[in-house]
Amino acid sequence: MKPSRSKLEQQIRQQITLGKRLLMLGILLMFVGTYFSVQAKRYLSSVSRASGRIIEIEKDQHQKDATYYPVFSFVDSSRATNVIHTRTSQTRTWTGLNRFYSVGDIVEVLYPAGSPDSARLNNIFSVWGWALAFGGIGMILVIVGILLWHGAVTCPVDVLTSREDPLAEPD
Repeated sequence: MKPSRSKLEQQIRQQITLGKRLLMLGILLMFVGTYFSVQAKRYLSSVSRASGRIIEIEKDQHQKDATYYPVFSFVDSSRATNVIHTRTSQTRTWTGLNRFYSVGDIVEVLYPAGSPDSARLNNIFSVWGWALAFGGIGMILVIVGILLWHGAVTCPVDVLTSREDPLAEPD
């Protein structure tokens, strides 16, 4: 037994509404991602760069899971040695330790002039992480929203409620 026409129309209206909401939320998140992208570009154009070295990997134990944080040192433009404990994590996965860095690795360090204690490692997550997260999730929501909305708008209600099989061959 096929659902009634009014029930199908109600479901289609709900799908259109959901599609519109996901589309609007996705666009909003993409704007937020764009904002963070602009901030990252400004940050990159205003910081000093230095070569550093990973001197330790700190372990933070949470119940049975552990998170690892690289500690690095570098010499800033005033020839002072700085040691930075990052919060960019590395986690243990089922395949073993998934580390981006190992002790002794040479890394590029970014720091605001006059503020070496705010240094970051130059990697995609520490510089572009928020932009990628918001922009990526926003893009996915825009695509899903468009597909839901378009699918519901172009759905022929008459075909769904007809008693005949639309794929059946004519006599």
